[in-house]
Amino acid sequence: MKSFPIETWFRSISIDSIKSFLGNRLFRKISLGCISLFIIYFGIMRYLEYRIFDSRIQVNDIRNFITQVINDDLSKAVDLGIIEFSIWEGILIEDLMISQEEDFTYNRKLLQSKKIGLKLSSLFSKQPYIKKIKIIEPMIHIDTGDDFFSSLVDYLLKANFQEVEFSGLQIEVYDAENQILNLQQKSDWVFYKKEDTIEFRFSNGWFWLPFVTRIQGNGSIQLKEGKPANVEMNTRWKNLDIKEVSGFASWIHLFNSDEGSTSGSLKFQYSEFSQNLYTETEWKAMNGNFIFFPKVIWEDIDFQNKFTYTKDIPSQTKTYKRTYSNNWGDWSYSIENTKDLESSKIDWNFPDMEDLFESLSVAKETNVNGSFQGSLDWKETGTRNNWFILNGKFTWQDGKWQDTELDLNWDKWETQIIENQLLSKGSGQVFSSRFNLDANAKLQFWKSIRPDKSNYYPLGMNGSIQTKLDTLQLENWYNLKSSIQTYIQKEIKDRQEKILPEEYFTQQKIYKYLLEEMNLTWNGSIQKVIIQDNASESLDWNHSVIIQAGRITAKASQKNTSNSISFNSQFATKSPYMEMNLNLVDFSWKKPLFNLCGYSVLPESLDLEYRFRSSGADFNSITKQGNHTSIWNLKKAKIMNATEEFEKENINSNFPIPAWDKKESFDLGFEMDHYFENTYFRNITLVSSSGNEWKGFGSTKNNLPYYTLYGKVGTEFKTIQLLEEEDTCK
Repeated sequence: MKSFPIETWFRSISIDSIKSFLGNRLFRKISLGCISLFIIYFGIMRYLEYRIFDSRIQVNDIRNFITQVINDDLSKAVDLGIIEFSIWEGILIEDLMISQEEDFTYNRKLLQSKKIGLKLSSLFSKQPYIKKIKIIEPMIHIDTGDDFFSSLVDYLLKANFQEVEFSGLQIEVYDAENQILNLQQKSDWVFYKKEDTIEFRFSNGWFWLPFVTRIQGNGSIQLKEGKPANVEMNTRWKNLDIKEVSGFASWIHLFNSDEGSTSGSLKFQYSEFSQNLYTETEWKAMNGNFIFFPKVIWEDIDFQNKFTYTKDIPSQTKTYKRTYSNNWGDWSYSIENTKDLESSKIDWNFPDMEDLFESLSVAKETNVNGSFQGSLDWKETGTRNNWFILNGKFTWQDGKWQDTELDLNWDKWETQIIENQLLSKGSGQVFSSRFNLDANAKLQFWKSIRPDKSNYYPLGMNGSIQTKLDTLQLENWYNLKSSIQTYIQKEIKDRQEKILPEEYFTQQKIYKYLLEEMNLTWNGSIQKVIIQDNASESLDWNHSVIIQAGRITAKASQKNTSNSISFNSQFATKSPYMEMNLNLVDFSWKKPLFNLCGYSVLPESLDLEYRFRSSGADFNSITKQGNHTSIWNLKKAKIMNATEEFEKENINSNFPIPAWDKKESFDLGFEMDHYFENTYFRNITLVSSSGNEWKGFGSTKNNLPYYTLYGKVGTEFKTIQLLEEEDTCK
């Protein structure tokens, strides 16, 4: 196909033709005339502005009028800059500043603007009035507790303004010291007055443009003298930084965040009889926490939220409803408040808890899954000793919780609450051992008042728990034990370093919120107890824990034996007393129990009587005042090296007891007392299977065990002294 010679349709433009055109006399005359007309026009305008300003504008009267209106009618202090005049913009006031108080003592500004234009109805009328007010680049700081806007509405009823425009407006809204909005996006707001109605609209640009931050809306205010204004407003926004609406967002969806963005819409209605607010919002890349769980941090989560708020003003009934949804579940939360009494309900449905926990920073090393559904509603009764009535049901099926401290799986865990009566059942595996749980309790909530006059609601409980466990292998719980020890050591260290005073236990939250009114019995059975892998089993243990009247009584015992462990505490006091006893008779062990001079002592069985007594309101006090007493008897024990078992040259050269036969087993008995940081050993008896016998005593010296032993080697009596240091004895 033959191409079109488009380039031949146009003549080329040469530099000479351009010079010829500019050098044309007609062009020069037209250019000179336009410039002259512009200079004349500009001069006439400036002259007219000067003459009008000089002859008609009374600067002092304007300044006095504005100051008087803001001082008297609005009860605010004001500072005005230079007053000028423009034919097109009207009277111009530069650097307007209005205080939130009656003076500028605290430098809290309500409004600050670079320039304000007062557009007049006519320049030559005998009685001109202000037709339009244009406020340029204002910054408004609003306190919700200030009655400024009710005063402003009353004034607008009297004034004859037809239009008010805020050009490039930035808004900050506070509730006391809490920031609700901080809209740094500059937007244009225009208010039109039509009789007793003010219509308004606002925007910061074309909303349809992608990848930009936009806010847009409109509404109306119906003014009634002596009565609250009727307000309606619709707004929408997209890609708004969460930092600009942090307080508002926290109220809408109860989530505190300093990162993320939001898009959505809002409808608001306010009248003399009711208030209504409805929002639909989408939140992206949010980092923060829900206010119910302030220490649980969520990372990079997206969710959709619907929020409804209604208030019936005559009855003072308030209703809140929030619904949430995202890829890992749906939940909703509603509250109705009537005459200072609330009724609330929460529903949730999480098909797979694994998706939820992937967003939690505290659960990065925790594997949680299973489907979790349920609902719970509670109602305030107004009766102090039975403040809440609870009803609900929730089910967790095929659940799993696995981390470095716990390995728990359950087939189904179901809990039902009917009029504060709780029934809970569950079955599954803990560390691969089958368990069953059955709980029944009557719940009771009190309303109490703190010294600062705020309320709190302690939980009372009267019920029982029944459990069955196939196997308890103590070695599996070592990591949990280590975590508890680490926490206790950290708490002790912090208390010592910060020199914190002892806090009475009866003032602590765990007592005031939970233990003060608890009556609970827990009975259970354990079919098999294993100390470590490959160790012998201890069969048929029963246990019970009773919490009642400020006391804890706990006991576990093995059937048909004297083996038992018990714990007793009187905690309803400033400094709780506690006591623990452990009794083992011919208890099969067959695992290294402790080290002696760098060698592990491996008993076949042991007898033990152990008692711990202490008192205190914190771990530091309990540790300092702890009193440990014990009587040990290790039967048919052997010594072994960590790398070479029973090497004769190793044993004979390093083990400090003379003439010790490595092949022989021995019995070791002693009494040990520990007070504060000191340990004492009494009645040490070491007897080998051949009858070789040593006796003695000991203590700690510079926190190192120090023993004195005496015995017979052949026909000679000997005394040896041993200082255990760095896995050896000297």
